[in-house]
Amino acid sequence: MAIQQEVGKLGEDIAVKYLKNKGYSIIDRNYWKKWGEIDIVAEKDGITHFVEVKSVSYVTPATGVTYKTPAFDPQDHMNTEKKHRLHKVIETYMYSKDVKSEYQVDLMLVYLEHETKTAKVDFIENIEL
Repeated sequence: MAIQQEVGKLGEDIAVKYLKNKGYSIIDRNYWKKWGEIDIVAEKDGITHFVEVKSVSYVTPATGVTYKTPAFDPQDHMNTEKKHRLHKVIETYMYSKDVKSEYQVDLMLVYLEHETKTAKVDFIENIEL
């Protein structure tokens, strides 16, 4: 598995643990269609949450350079095209799974620190698509 995929998988696992600790039920993970993917589908208080996870490592092993700088933030990856694809795959999911509840889209940013083996999570609820 490539390093980027490992970081992504670890970030999603941390996101699931975070959501469970906050009282969410995990309904689905990695729902994939050729036009997009939903990282996590969760439910809390009768609302379906579609959670997009963005994970980065604070420091690259080779260079020691941080990925998050004033010029770059992992949240920047949630661009207009990504939002459009996410909206389309959410519609597909809701139709195929017959989801009738209210829903919202949330963004989970997971920053991994390799040296200390810790993570920082920023959970941004109800983002606009």
